[in-house]
Amino acid sequence: MHDGLVTIRPTFTYPIGRRRDIDNACTGVLKASLDALVRGKWLADDSSEYVRLEPPLVHVEPGVRMLVLEFETSDGAMEGR
Repeated sequence: MHDGLVTIRPTFTYPIGRRRDIDNACTGVLKASLDALVRGKWLADDSSEYVRLEPPLVHVEPGVRMLVLEFETSDGAMEGR
């Protein structure tokens, strides 16, 4: 379990380039992903004491729907993708 500060950079990829309310994605899919990282014991907690969430990026790629999370630990190391 990582118990220091982690910066998370979310990137949403959608198959169709229509207008989206990114707040809805962040409160749904991203929230569930952060909760899973805590339950899986990768993060000690998903509060601001442990997680710095960067603004999400949105890409459009036909036929692709995914969420990519990039992690950077407080020592600057990239932990995963």
